[in-house]
Amino acid sequence: MAKKIKGTIQDQSFRQRINIEQGLLMGQQDEANEYLETCIDKKEALHKVLRLLCLKSLCNNGIPKKEFEFFRREILQVYGYEQMLNLMNLEKLGMFIENKTKGNWKAVKQAFKLINEDIDEENPQDFAYTHCMYAPLSVRLVERTCKGLWGDAATKRALQLLPGPTVDMTQEGTVPGPPGAGRRPVTLVFFAGGCTFAEITSLRFLGEQIGHDFIIATTKLINGNTMMESVMDKFPQ
Repeated sequence: MAKKIKGTIQDQSFRQRINIEQGLLMGQQDEANEYLETCIDKKEALHKVLRLLCLKSLCNNGIPKKEFEFFRREILQVYGYEQMLNLMNLEKLGMFIENKTKGNWKAVKQAFKLINEDIDEENPQDFAYTHCMYAPLSVRLVERTCKGLWGDAATKRALQLLPGPTVDMTQEGTVPGPPGAGRRPVTLVFFAGGCTFAEITSLRFLGEQIGHDFIIATTKLINGNTMMESVMDKFPQ
C-alpha cells in the first residue's frame, strides 16, 4: 500500500495539480489559468476541471467576467452543451460564479489562519501539516471551541465573515463527569452534508495536541471528486 501511495504522489501530473491548488490558495491565478486551459484542451476528466475552477472561484471571490465567460464557453464546446446544467448547478451553490462584488476570502484566510507555510515536517505543531499547509476551516472552529475561544471578540468578528448564520446553543442540565481521574475530555463533532478524510485526520492531530478525544459523525464521507459528482445533473431545479 505504501508503495502504491508513493507512486501516486510522485506522479508528475499529481504533483502539478497539487502545486496549482496550493497556488490558488495563495492567490496565484496566472499559472492556474494556463493549466486549466491545457486540461480542457486535452479533455481531461470533467470533475478535475470543475474542481479547480471552483477552487479558483472560491479563493478569488468569483472569477472576472472575461475569464468566467471564456472557461464556460470552453467547457461547453469541449465537453458538450449538456454540461450547461452542471455549470448552472455550481453557480446556484456559489462555487463557480462571476466576480461581481468584492469578497472576503483573504479576510477569512487571515482571521482563521487557514494557511501555514511554516510547517516543520519533522516535528509538526499545527494540523495544517496534514493537508499541505491548509488548515480546514471546520477544524479551526473546533479548535477555538475546545480552547474556550468561541465567545471572544476576535472569534465573533471572524464568524461574521462566513456566509450563513451562526447558531450558538448551550445544552441545559447536568453532564456526569468522566469516570476515572485523568481521562481525556470527549467531544462529538457532527458534519452535516459530509466531511473529508483530511478533516478527520486534522481532528485526530488536534486531539493529540490538546489532549482531547473526538467522536466524528457525518452524513457522508466525501472528497473533491464525489462532491463534484453529487452536484452534476442532480441539483434540484
